Amino acid sequence: MLSIPLIDIGGESGIGYLTSLLYMSDELHPNAAGNLRHGTFGAEELRRLSRRGFFGA
Repeated sequence: MLSIPLIDIGGESGIGYLTSLLYMSDELHPNAAGNLRHGTFGAEELRRLSRRGFFGA
């Protein structure tokens, strides 16, 4: 709606309610695997936005 890019980690990274046993230590805080997935997903999304020119030339 505002034409700004968002990184939807909760919706697109695969970390959520159905995968909480894999990626969460207590259904709220990520464990080591969750932190790795979160960081990897976020970094790749930032790279994708960079390739599309959102951070300048």
